[in-house]
Amino acid sequence: MAPMHVSTFARRLSAAAALTLVGCGGLDLRLIDGEATLDARLNPAPCVVGASELDFELRTPLGWERVALEDADPEVPMVEALGRALREQPWTTVPVRVRFRSEVRVWGDHAARYARLLAIRPEPE
Repeated sequence: MAPMHVSTFARRLSAAAALTLVGCGGLDLRLIDGEATLDARLNPAPCVVGASELDFELRTPLGWERVALEDADPEVPMVEALGRALREQPWTTVPVRVRFRSEVRVWGDHAARYARLLAIRPEPE
């Protein structure tokens, strides 16, 4: 049997894929946990009609992540205010301060992490 020839292009492609999977330099490929300030956008998914808490995505180092947003304080309906603000200005993002919880919100064969909304447009740290 003749030895298998692997092109230079295939080697480079394999190396690029490996870097993407394991990270390169300071690239952190872990999910954000705890508190974070991230950009939020409104992006209702057609498969979750009627679950307005799932209308939001947060920009993480791994890309946009759908989250189940909940108010940190039931007396202060910030999720509703965020939704209203983003509906008034479609295609915009708003910085928010959230605290991720370990539980997930499941619908069908999908799931999203819960995130408590602590502040909309928080003061810089």
